[in-house]
Amino acid sequence: MRIGHKSHYGVVDLTLYSMKPHLNKAKKKIGPMLDDDMKILVTSKSVSVRLAVPIVKFDKAFDSQLSEIKRAFDAVERLYELSNLIEYDEILGGANIL
Repeated sequence: MRIGHKSHYGVVDLTLYSMKPHLNKAKKKIGPMLDDDMKILVTSKSVSVRLAVPIVKFDKAFDSQLSEIKRAFDAVERLYELSNLIEYDEILGGANIL
C-alpha cells in the first residue's frame, strides 16, 4: 500500500497494488469502511481509495496555501488510518501477492 498526494490533480490516493483483478472483492470489504467523501477506483493495475483535496500550486508561495496543504495532510492521515484496517489477505482469499 502507498499513500500519495497528487497535488496537481487535487487528490490523495491510498493505492492497493495489484488489486485490479480483485476490485469487486475490495469494494465489498473496504466499501463499508469508507466515509461519504471517499471513493474506490481503478488506477492502472491497482485499486485506490481517493479523497479530493485542493490543488497545491508550486509556483505560488507556500504561506499563501497553508489551508490547502493542511487539508491534504488531513486527507493523508485519514487514509493512513483506513490503511490500518485493510487486510490484504482477506481480500485476496489468503493468497498474499505482496
